[in-house]
Amino acid sequence: MPPNPYNFARWQCDRGLLLSYCGRYVESITSCKEVLRKNTEDSFALYNVAVFKARWHGLIKARSDINRARSVLLSLVGTEEQGLAIYRLGGLAAIEGQTELALSYLEQSVLLDTEAREFALHDLAWLDLRAHPSFRAITS
Repeated sequence: MPPNPYNFARWQCDRGLLLSYCGRYVESITSCKEVLRKNTEDSFALYNVAVFKARWHGLIKARSDINRARSVLLSLVGTEEQGLAIYRLGGLAAIEGQTELALSYLEQSVLLDTEAREFALHDLAWLDLRAHPSFRAITS
């Protein structure tokens, strides 16, 4: 039986997440870019690259990656992936400092996908908002 490409993508992106928690952004981005070599529209990999670059290099250097991820995520609104797409749109807004928009997306996403609440507690995109009272209320 041939390998499931979703499992490859998930494994590579999960590896990237773990590396990012250790501040190993070069390896994190490389891991996600492996996924993007096989599927240029992988929303999880695009989102992670945008977040990792923003954390590592800042918003200016991450701008094109943020815009690319946002474009793909917006195309998923209205599909079965809507909950996670809205969650990730919120994460992009969070790293851009758009607090109210980010929290609005987060609130919508937890209604659509209960895992979003847990993701936000570990996702580096939300790091600066974790002490915000609305973030705490949404994720509690």
